[in-house]
Amino acid sequence: MNACILLNVVIVGSRAQDAAAKEVVKDATLNKSTTRVGTGCVSGASSRLVDDLVTTGYLARVAFGVVVIVVVVMVIVIVVVMVVVIVVVMISLIAAAVSTMALTGLTRLAMILVTTLSRLSMIFITTFSRLSMTLVTTFSGFTRLAMTLITTLSGFTRLAMTLITTLSGLSGLASVMTTAMSFISAIGMAYTARTSFDGSSSNSSSNGENSNDCSKLHIFKERNE
Repeated sequence: MNACILLNVVIVGSRAQDAAAKEVVKDATLNKSTTRVGTGCVSGASSRLVDDLVTTGYLARVAFGVVVIVVVVMVIVIVVVMVVVIVVVMISLIAAAVSTMALTGLTRLAMILVTTLSRLSMIFITTFSRLSMTLVTTFSGFTRLAMTLITTLSGFTRLAMTLITTLSGLSGLASVMTTAMSFISAIGMAYTARTSFDGSSSNSSSNGENSNDCSKLHIFKERNE
């Protein structure tokens, strides 16, 4: 029926049929929403929990990307510094060669400078090598931490699905218990009504027997007199 109404709206294009189609769709939407009142709370809570877990995973991936970018930048800086040190050493060597051909005093000064720069370059190279190894170790540690976070998030996801299933089962159990309690209360009310009726009838019969005994006793006394 809805399909026929929508087809008529498309073909004819009249405002009255368009309004009727909107009313039909609105009624269908209301009926659909009323049929899902029982499971709305559980599905809403589960969707919010899953959204929170997805947001946490996104933040973990962003943090992992930032760590990777920082490590890459530090490695680039180390390489640039090492290149600068090598260039300085080469320039000092060239200057030493030129000074050797010019003057003996300048040659000695150049050799001292070359030796000093060579030692400094070795110190820089050793320091940056150790720093690079430390960064690599730290990066591997961050990688393990990221894997641990991913495993933890997957575990939380499984726990959330288990909780959702448990909540659905508890909702069904609650409905069954409600039905059982209503049935038990109906039985109790029927038993109470029957007990009260039996008590009233027994009281009336006992009162009748007592009156009959009194009348018999009165007649017996009159005869004796």
